[in-house]
Amino acid sequence: MFHYSNNNYKKSNYLLLNNTDGKKWIFNKKYLKISMALYQPTSLKGMLVKRILPILNFLKLNIIYKNCEIWINEELISFIKKELNIEDFNISFFCGTPGIHQKVVFQINNKNKIIAYGKYSNNKEVKKLFDNEYKILRKLNSKGINNIPEIVSYKELVENTEIIIQTTKKEYNFKTYKKLIQNHIDFQKNLFLLTKKRIKYEKTIFYKNLCNFLKFIRKTDLYDKNIKMIIEQNILLINDHFREKEVEFGISHRDFTPWNMINNGDNIYVFDWEYASDEYPPYIDLYHFLIQQMKLKKHIKSKKIYEKSKKILSKKLKNCTEGNFEIILRCYLIDILGIYILRQKSTENKEIGIWIELLEIIEEKK
Repeated sequence: MFHYSNNNYKKSNYLLLNNTDGKKWIFNKKYLKISMALYQPTSLKGMLVKRILPILNFLKLNIIYKNCEIWINEELISFIKKELNIEDFNISFFCGTPGIHQKVVFQINNKNKIIAYGKYSNNKEVKKLFDNEYKILRKLNSKGINNIPEIVSYKELVENTEIIIQTTKKEYNFKTYKKLIQNHIDFQKNLFLLTKKRIKYEKTIFYKNLCNFLKFIRKTDLYDKNIKMIIEQNILLINDHFREKEVEFGISHRDFTPWNMINNGDNIYVFDWEYASDEYPPYIDLYHFLIQQMKLKKHIKSKKIYEKSKKILSKKLKNCTEGNFEIILRCYLIDILGIYILRQKSTENKEIGIWIELLEIIEEKK
């Protein structure tokens, strides 16, 4: 859909930014500040880069970036013009997180205003995620949840390449809270209120996902016996806890993190619903938000993550979880392990160790 050359042209309209994880961003130099809304770093180094890059570009000091030129497929240009009914626009690109689910994300700007976001891929697994996001967003929109994107268009643009374009409320000076605040709680309460359903546990998508994960863990030789035993025991424990009960489950985002949301007045605006699922335990998104944020602080040990999570969530969800902190935490940890293990089918991800440690701590506290 587009390609670029990073031969460091002295006269160019775009710049290329790389990070140590192999991620790449391509920004329009003329509208650099608005283009960089696509860049949402979590590290101090990344935040410093975002602050100084416009200054370095103005001074033409390309010490942390490269000048580049890009060529955009005419079909993509025509598609954007037609679907968004605009003529004058510019695009910035994020080339995706390296891995099996890599996709290109692009931001469509009209001068200094963000119009929409799009993403495309020809990967079969990524296209399944696009399809899931399309269905989830349509369902949420129909239920009156308005702090989320709306689908502008979703189709196969060229052979085997699917593209999805969504609305946005993001602006140049957007902000996001990295600490769990009442806005996050209120969003999750409303999400559960509008999507909850009473259903027998064994008929839920959550139960089916756990069963598929259990089947894989029992067959795989990728992990040592201890890890497999811990995962299996926790899946069986969760299933025993809910067995033959009618449960109230709802839609879960499953990647509810600061980089997938922005502040929107008194509310938050949440995007990237690719991994979302219906019929999931309530409020596990808040566990994900809190634990992912603490994991970024590498000096925090698993025991401290457990203690802080329990203190914060038991207080903030006092009237929501009925004191079942541990069982919901188990549900979250098994689900996130399932996402990573079934997606990667490898032992390379270091985060798995932290989640396993947290499961072990739950057992110690019994």
